[in-house]
Amino acid sequence: MLTHEQYHLAILKEAVTRTRGGEETLGWETHRGTLNTLLSTAGLDSTGRAPDDALLLLRNQKKIALQKIVFGPPHRTYRIADFSEYPNARQFFSGPFNVRVLPEGIAYLSELEGKKAAGLESAEMAKRMQPKKRFAVGTDVLVGMGARPGQVTFLDDRPSTLGEYVHKVKTESGEETVLGCELDLVPEPVTNSHRRPVAGFGNVHFYGDNSRVNVNSNDNSTNTVSHRNESLFMEMRQTAQKIGDENTRNEVISSIEELERTQGQSGWTHAYERFVGLVADHITIFAPFLPKLMHIATGLL
Repeated sequence: MLTHEQYHLAILKEAVTRTRGGEETLGWETHRGTLNTLLSTAGLDSTGRAPDDALLLLRNQKKIALQKIVFGPPHRTYRIADFSEYPNARQFFSGPFNVRVLPEGIAYLSELEGKKAAGLESAEMAKRMQPKKRFAVGTDVLVGMGARPGQVTFLDDRPSTLGEYVHKVKTESGEETVLGCELDLVPEPVTNSHRRPVAGFGNVHFYGDNSRVNVNSNDNSTNTVSHRNESLFMEMRQTAQKIGDENTRNEVISSIEELERTQGQSGWTHAYERFVGLVADHITIFAPFLPKLMHIATGLL
């Protein structure tokens, strides 16, 4: 979901829930403090103009009405004043105000809840489609959240009912049975040392794909360059052109290029998760590509 849609979902859902029977003409009575708390709880930025802008956009799209109850002297009578009666938004949003959801807003709320559900389903699908971890016997690993060092002593040939591979790992506490998802490789040590250049060869330059160096010999090999799955990613970029929102379209194309660039590398899984998250609202047109991407993850393509 886009950022403004997340604001709209939180506001509309709360307004519909808080509108009590018999008060349909008034809607949900709130103020900036309550609204900011609501948005913060939803994980959204409640500072600055963001909450006001979200409300005003909903009003301009005729999805809500913004109103205030104005009491007359001596506070025995009152009337409902619309947002348009106030000289500016700051004056309107000072003190309590009411948010009334219009029929267009009810329909919009259903659409947003559908998008959110589709996004959660896509994220769960991406999680299920991640390649399962399998570590060979003798591999040095880190176990669990505590990153305890250990060494794999056994690897099951078949995944368990959870889809994870069972390992036995020898740790300081003894041998433990651990699922692959609880293991990570021990990282390679990082160094800032620099190798001295080998004397006697002068300057060596490399050009083109699969460049080779031959010393005192002839190169009789054939240079073959393989551009893996080029047509797949080209078709995915063409499909991304169907996305209407320019910012979303550019982000999706960028993630597709990252997928193509990181094939066979450790960063591919992260690139795949980012791609699925971005296309959650457009999963229908990208669904045909997911099985092929899974094949790439498992090394079949």
